[in-house]
Amino acid sequence: MKKLFCKTKLTTIAFILMLTISAILVALPNVSAHDPPWTVPSFLYITAQPDPIGVNQEAFIVWWTAEPPPGAAGVGGMRWTNMKLSVITPDGQNQSLGSFTSEPTGGLFFLYTPTQVGTYTFGITMPEQLVTDIHPETGIPGSGSSYIGDYFTAASAETTLTVVADPLEKHPDYPLPTEYWDRPIEGQNAAWSQVASNWLGMTLMQGYRVQDYGAGPNSAHIMWTKSFEWGGVVGDGGTAWGEGYAIHGATYYEGMSYETRFGNVIILNGRIYFSPPRANNAGGGPYTCMDLQELFRGVYQ
Repeated sequence: MKKLFCKTKLTTIAFILMLTISAILVALPNVSAHDPPWTVPSFLYITAQPDPIGVNQEAFIVWWTAEPPPGAAGVGGMRWTNMKLSVITPDGQNQSLGSFTSEPTGGLFFLYTPTQVGTYTFGITMPEQLVTDIHPETGIPGSGSSYIGDYFTAASAETTLTVVADPLEKHPDYPLPTEYWDRPIEGQNAAWSQVASNWLGMTLMQGYRVQDYGAGPNSAHIMWTKSFEWGGVVGDGGTAWGEGYAIHGATYYEGMSYETRFGNVIILNGRIYFSPPRANNAGGGPYTCMDLQELFRGVYQ
């Protein structure tokens, strides 16, 4: 019995020590994934588009790294910081822009409008980076990385942009449709966005119920042709509002006095999403998705 008691006691002590050591290890921050820390080479790239471009036309200056910041995730985690953009104009002036903080992918873009004819030179530089798991501006942690505590070397890249006197003509937009059309809309028909906007069903509590980015038809039209619920005259042979209160020709009570229909409707990519009424309730039926083209087809064909 004494041996059994001692053995149990030793086992208990060992278990407590194991839990204590585990707690200490969990509590210790991962200051460095490697000892000594690694120094990882960085590769930086930059481009200016479109090239060539006309004077006073807006160009996209885009830069990125071969590797995204380790542990970057959404709005949290590491970012490349203190990136600086230099611009050498055709007359030799040197402009310095920045500093910039990268997106989680490691890249960023800048809009630049050249004002001189000739060749512009754009250079991007990034100093050495110490990898942490914290966003440098928000302080939000990322997803963690084995590179935390390591260093990425400084890097730089350069590109040129040719600027001509005459502005480049914009690629013409395809005209808006003048007859019945189907989805999906060809990706090159960019101007069609004004007749294909989505309705995401913002509520009055959010301020308004107006679709700012699309135009509805200006002519008289039928919105859709699907029966939503029963209505009209019920029919004789019964009573309404209980025994002794017969109302001949009574109509269905649809609940619209208090329970308005068709709330929180969403239209997305030519499909309408809604909850049909259930009894006198405004909603509660199975959530339904219908192709608006199918609803329109019988009207316009």
